Order: sequence, then C-alpha cells, then structure tokens
Amino acid sequence: MNNIDRTDEHGYTIISEDEAVERFEDMLNDCFPLVQFGSLSYSPSEVLKRVDPTAYRCEFLNWLDCEELTIDED
Repeated sequence: MNNIDRTDEHGYTIISEDEAVERFEDMLNDCFPLVQFGSLSYSPSEVLKRVDPTAYRCEFLNWLDCEELTIDED
C-alpha cells in the first residue's frame, strides 16, 4: 500500500483517491457476482456507479471509514 506511514489526526491511513477507488471497486467486485443481462456481463462496481452514483459515493465513504482510510488532499 502506498503512503502506509502517513496518517491523519484520527490515525487513519492517507491514500490517493485513485488507489482508494481501485481498492473499493475491487472489494465490491470480489464480494458480489457479475450482473448479467443475456450474454452481457457487468462488474458490480460499474453497475452501482452508473445506476446510482449517490449510493456509490455513500458506500465508498462508508467503506473508507470502516477501513480507517482517508483521501490525500494534496
């Protein structure tokens, strides 16, 4: 993990937003099956992001908190 030694005032690990999104989407895709429509398949993270971007963002923020991660603001 990048920046493992950087923490914020709450002791949360600081990581880049790109890294956080990648890890969050990996978790979603590992925990939930592909969404299929006929012969087409879509990743759970992509479906959530496109169908309900507000829910995606809320779940992302909840995941960050549960993982004790914070986004690098620099």
